[in-house]
Amino acid sequence: MDAVTEKVDELVETIRHTEEYRHYKKLTAEIEKDVELSRRLNEFRRENFDMQVDGRNLYEAVDEMRTKYADLFKNPLANDMIETENSVCRLVRSVYMEITRAISVDPPRP
Repeated sequence: MDAVTEKVDELVETIRHTEEYRHYKKLTAEIEKDVELSRRLNEFRRENFDMQVDGRNLYEAVDEMRTKYADLFKNPLANDMIETENSVCRLVRSVYMEITRAISVDPPRP
């Protein structure tokens, strides 16, 4: 195994041991017990992802989603899951941003 792969494996293990990730996995197991709640959260996730990549006006799209999924935000377990998942995503994104800031791979300029 090369040094980069070893360090990536270490980083993955470090992330897996964070409070945010452990809480995320606990919530995932709890939510999987409720088929309807799990279905609604997965629907929310899909629409949330689509909203971010399809180029729509985010202000309007967020308002629509808040209305459509108001039941999830009122459910303490679902709301905790949404917030925790966002926290884990922010953590991973911050790692990615640090790597891309430190390692520049610029294409050649004409």
